Amino acid sequence: MFKINTKYIVVSLPILIILIATALYINSSILNRDEIAPVNEGEAETVTNSYVGVVDYVNPNHYPDDKITHVLNDVNGNEIILLVADDDKLDVVEGLSVELFGKKLKTKDGKIDILKVERIVIKNK
Repeated sequence: MFKINTKYIVVSLPILIILIATALYINSSILNRDEIAPVNEGEAETVTNSYVGVVDYVNPNHYPDDKITHVLNDVNGNEIILLVADDDKLDVVEGLSVELFGKKLKTKDGKIDILKVERIVIKNK
């Protein structure tokens, strides 16, 4: 029926073995290198801060370099932290009791804390 040509098997078998051995060597040398995707422990996790209070409007002229338009106050009206967001989420919750989550930053002069708000949870008073 079929005639197997041993000449091709004899030639292709060593080539196949060389290719497999080369692939295994390359794979193991890449996986053992420390230079590949080093991860610094401090950079791996992002710290998220949370604050509870009432979001109020603040005149943007008070902090013109930082474009601050909102502040988080406690129930007595005392300022907790200045707020900034990439969108209009602070406008939507103005006057409401909320829990804010985000990254804590400083004003450009480095004197006052700012919360860059990423997520908001509306609270019952």
